Amino acid sequence: MCGKKRGLVGMVREKMREENCAGKDTAVLREQKFLCELAFLCDISSHLDALNLQLQGRGRIITDMYAAVRAFKTKLCLWENQMLQGNPCHFPCCQTIKAQISTAVFPCAQFAEKLSVLAAEFSRRFADFDVQKCRFELLSNPFAVDVENAPTNIQMELIELQCNDTLKSKERERERERGERVKQERGEERGVKQERGEERGVKQERGEERGVKQERGEERGVKQEKRRGERSEAGERRGERSEAGERRGERSEAGEKRGERSEAGEKRGERSEAGEEERREE
Repeated sequence: MCGKKRGLVGMVREKMREENCAGKDTAVLREQKFLCELAFLCDISSHLDALNLQLQGRGRIITDMYAAVRAFKTKLCLWENQMLQGNPCHFPCCQTIKAQISTAVFPCAQFAEKLSVLAAEFSRRFADFDVQKCRFELLSNPFAVDVENAPTNIQMELIELQCNDTLKSKERERERERGERVKQERGEERGVKQERGEERGVKQERGEERGVKQERGEERGVKQEKRRGERSEAGERRGERSEAGERRGERSEAGEKRGERSEAGEKRGERSEAGEEERREE
């Protein structure tokens, strides 16, 4: 479910960006407790999914399915002890989150308790299989069963079977073929998981690229708004300068008019003086 080690963090960050763009509150996505619980849920769901795949498909017999369940119960006990020691080595998402926050904050004891509860639930649900354990062993490997613990109606036949060297060799060949088949199936499952992980990684990278493009778009929007604001201020300044120029032009025209009036007054004065001189001469 994590894909790459950064998968979980990348998905949360992408979700935060989406929620922020939608105007929603994303405070819970930033809480360390929430991130730890989400990481644990991702890891344990991945382990349960692997067990679920082991119990599906054709050619599965009850003994193989019971062995898969017993193995998972043993794994739960191992994970619980490791979690109590603060070592989530089989939980990749938990390792990623633990590396990014304080070790004291990571709730190892709480997760160990959850694993213990899950193990108890497995024991309760598969209690009927534990009762049939001896019969399962008789079917899976009759050559290793203690004859005295076997049902009395098959003890004689079981002794003859265990003493037959030909059947023993055939059983060894069958076990070898079964082991090769199991390895092949597990290899195919790992290949499928790897492909899914790569697909999730590609999707995550695309999401991060979209986030980067969105951030760049927001930066370009901010720059464009700044430019528009600067242009608007420059336009206002040019408008003010134009108004000031018009006012200076009006003042210049008024000055010229006053100059013309002054010249006209001087001409009238000259005419008046000339008229007085003419009157004096007369």
